Amino acid sequence: SGPEVVNFVALNEDLLKGLLEGVEQEWRSRSTG
Repeated sequence: SGPEVVNFVALNEDLLKGLLEGVEQEWRSRSTG
């Protein structure tokens, strides 16, 4: 149950990063008008 957990966390980290980037871009486009 070692590598699987690490893989799972890494995958979620990638997803979270992508999500945050999308939100940030959306926020910027809205704040600029």
